[in-house]
Amino acid sequence: MKSRTSFFNKAVLRKDITRFAPAWGLYLTAMLLLSLTLFASDEDIYLAQIMGVTLGPLSIVNFGYALVVAALLFGDLFNSRLCNALHAMPMRREGWFVTHLSSGMLFSVVPNLIVSLFLLPRLGQYWYVSFIWAGGMTLTYLFFFGAATLAAMCTGSRFAMTLVYGLINFLSILAMWIVQYLYEPLLYGIEIDPMPFVFCSPVSYLCTHELEFLPFANRILSYAYHSDGNGWTYLIGIALIGVMMLTVALILYRQRHLESAGDFITVRFLSPVFLVLYTLAAGMALFLFSRLFNTEQDYLFLAVGIAAGFFTGSMLLQRTIRVFKPATFVGLAVTAVVLFGSLGLTRLDVLGIVRYTPKADTVKSVSISYGSTSEWAYTTEDDAEIRELIDIHQEFIGERHMDAPVWFNSIYMTYTLDNGNTVTRRYRMNFDAQAAVDLAPWFSKAEFVLHTEDVAGFADRVKYVELENYSDKYYPDTSIEPFQLVEEREEIRDLVDAIIADCEAGRMIQDHEYYSTFSADDHTYGYINFHMENGTNLVLNVWTSNVSTYLWMQEHLRN
Repeated sequence: MKSRTSFFNKAVLRKDITRFAPAWGLYLTAMLLLSLTLFASDEDIYLAQIMGVTLGPLSIVNFGYALVVAALLFGDLFNSRLCNALHAMPMRREGWFVTHLSSGMLFSVVPNLIVSLFLLPRLGQYWYVSFIWAGGMTLTYLFFFGAATLAAMCTGSRFAMTLVYGLINFLSILAMWIVQYLYEPLLYGIEIDPMPFVFCSPVSYLCTHELEFLPFANRILSYAYHSDGNGWTYLIGIALIGVMMLTVALILYRQRHLESAGDFITVRFLSPVFLVLYTLAAGMALFLFSRLFNTEQDYLFLAVGIAAGFFTGSMLLQRTIRVFKPATFVGLAVTAVVLFGSLGLTRLDVLGIVRYTPKADTVKSVSISYGSTSEWAYTTEDDAEIRELIDIHQEFIGERHMDAPVWFNSIYMTYTLDNGNTVTRRYRMNFDAQAAVDLAPWFSKAEFVLHTEDVAGFADRVKYVELENYSDKYYPDTSIEPFQLVEEREEIRDLVDAIIADCEAGRMIQDHEYYSTFSADDHTYGYINFHMENGTNLVLNVWTSNVSTYLWMQEHLRN
């Protein structure tokens, strides 16, 4: 009679629990201590709120804990004698894997449940938050445990497992650094959003973004809690990825050769993949290190890092220091040619990304903004204005002032195309450039200065105005009051009309660096603070060359 196939062994489970008790015991102790410090609130609602806020950042604990658990449970794969002895027992590999998997999940679920029960009495009417918190911790742990188990199945030593585990978790961050620091500076006007890269690294995303786990607590509290999105959708998503990695790990485990214990990489086709990623990581490490000291040898450090990474990576894979062979040098040469060749082709813009400007007949609207952040943009759908802005855009491309200081404010140009797509470009401002001169009148438009498309109705939406003169060193005349409120509707309209007059004359640009380029003898006179009916504020700087506005302020501050 055929014997029954078992995927679980109680004896192995009990051995895992007792043998590795120090690991889960230390985790339990650490989480209890964290609960006493992080969750030290006397009111149940605040305790519930804190548990929701810290659920994401606490993933850093699971990041390290999952690596330790997987390294302990599957440690026999890294010792050839122990590996052969255990796998000679009458037990299928599926049985070993599922039993160790069950042990690994219990090492997280049980301690977190104990912590939840410990906090249960203090949560009062929000008692269920403790179990929600335990569920969230389990979901994050499932992802990291899946990644650690997959790393264990791909490697033959704990050191190799740790490196591969780090690459799995921070691969997207490495890609972000390569794109941002190597390729983006060569793509004049292109600004690549780092958010997708951070999103793909759960340990980075959960530690840097405040996700919403307990929305009910946010509504009850007196202050509004800012959230970057629903955290449960993200946690469930990464947990499913963790399950997929565990499935792949089981497939690799079933095909694993026992004699590979001690090898660095046990899956042959992954060796070149690891070598390339390790080489890039080493190169970027030295590259970023050089940038800490503002050296001008960034790419020299990158080249040295690439060489060091390739040779040390080859030593790890071949388990010998005798890697200085012709084949290794050929591999290094190919890697260097691909990397630096791609950088050169990017700089030459062979794909035409930098030179691209949309055709006017395909553009629905254009928005332009100026500053370190785009708080307000002037948007136009007029065909003539669209063509004029495209011409100015082409001037930016032709001048290519890539050496403008990084702290200079930037010009943002965003095209909305007829097909619904958007094209955004960002150019650091060089005030000596012709494009800057041609674009100056656009930033003096009343719509841009007053942050509204309804310029005619702006004065009617103003509640009151604060005027202040802070140029005593230029005007020590004591007859000018330093501060005054304007609440009369007619006076507010007159002030807005004066501002519009300066806007139409092209002399109301709000950025001082930009404005002083065209008015060298100008200096700041004061500011105007509009308090709007909807509770917002608009603050405008006033310079002495803002003739209409400046004279209006002088008259009212004297009166």
